[in-house]
Amino acid sequence: MVVGADHAACAKGFTLAIISTTVETSEPEKELAVAFEITGEPLEKFVTISPNYVPVTTGKEDQVFITSSLDATSNFESAAKDVLRIYKNITGKELDLTNLPEEIEG
Repeated sequence: MVVGADHAACAKGFTLAIISTTVETSEPEKELAVAFEITGEPLEKFVTISPNYVPVTTGKEDQVFITSSLDATSNFESAAKDVLRIYKNITGKELDLTNLPEEIEG
């Protein structure tokens, strides 16, 4: 993901690139080498490696519903799927977004 001053993410003339992946080797920075070839040499680089946690139960038994850790995706698709999973575990049914009102009154 690349954002800049137009997104109010950094000063004019600078670009902020967020490069992420799921670690597959013992040298995670080398796994990102191709991305750095595309973006060029950074002014600053911060590398963080975080474990990926997943719930071990559905939460139905104890009513404690836990999300998974955020993964390497930048579009939050997996996080949205996780929310839908938890919704189903809590309510017992799929979230139906097909009959939403055209306009929200308020």
